[in-house]
Amino acid sequence: MIGYRGALRYMREPDLLDLELDAIGRVWDEGHTNFHVMIPFVRTPREVVAVREQMRAAGLLSRPGFELWVMAE
Repeated sequence: MIGYRGALRYMREPDLLDLELDAIGRVWDEGHTNFHVMIPFVRTPREVVAVREQMRAAGLLSRPGFELWVMAE
């Protein structure tokens, strides 16, 4: 029902997530910190771990005030 999107797509196509994370990092670097990131359509703990690790590697999780939210299905 959920299909190929959200956390599953991020895991299978990490290069696309890297592009999105880079854009988010640039927006934060410009001082726009009034938004947060939600991992969509999470179905397994493994998906959260994989996407969170990619966000950590992109440097987002260490930014003051950055919040990572999860939409669990």
